[in-house]
Amino acid sequence: MVKMTQLEDIRKMYFMEELSIREINRRTGIHHDTISKYLSIDEPLPSKYHLLKIKAILCSDLTFNFM
Repeated sequence: MVKMTQLEDIRKMYFMEELSIREINRRTGIHHDTISKYLSIDEPLPSKYHLLKIKAILCSDLTFNFM
């Protein structure tokens, strides 16, 4: 799986530096099909991991009494 920083680098190399997919493949070692897949995505997807609101609410409602 490609990390978000790598995805940003790939998009920068392709769109800003105008490198070919083949050249990006040479520089990064990422397969050309993977590069093409991530370039075809309009907006990079955020991470699938996120905090649940329920968990945050439960934590804020707790009170601790220390002696």
